[in-house]
Amino acid sequence: MGWMKNNDSQNSPASKYWFRQKTYGYGVTPCSAKGWLATLLFAVVVAGGGIYLFGGSEEPPAIHVVYFLTYVGVLVAVFFRLTKSKTEGELAWRWGKKD
Repeated sequence: MGWMKNNDSQNSPASKYWFRQKTYGYGVTPCSAKGWLATLLFAVVVAGGGIYLFGGSEEPPAIHVVYFLTYVGVLVAVFFRLTKSKTEGELAWRWGKKD
């Protein structure tokens, strides 16, 4: 059961990061199981809110669209803050690996 062994990579400073910076462009990508779980949870919560607000009606009231956009905006802000705090270094535009 090698997966249960405590290896040094789990205790290294790099293991506390859930996301890594993208090689090209702006943003981050999950690099650990916790990062993937957080991303999946974010997607499920956004989809669940959409289903809750729009699932039962054929034509939702306009106010539901406003509620959903506000809901998604708050979730994106929280997720962005989480990813920023769990990423090594500063977020910046990247043009690939530097030599």
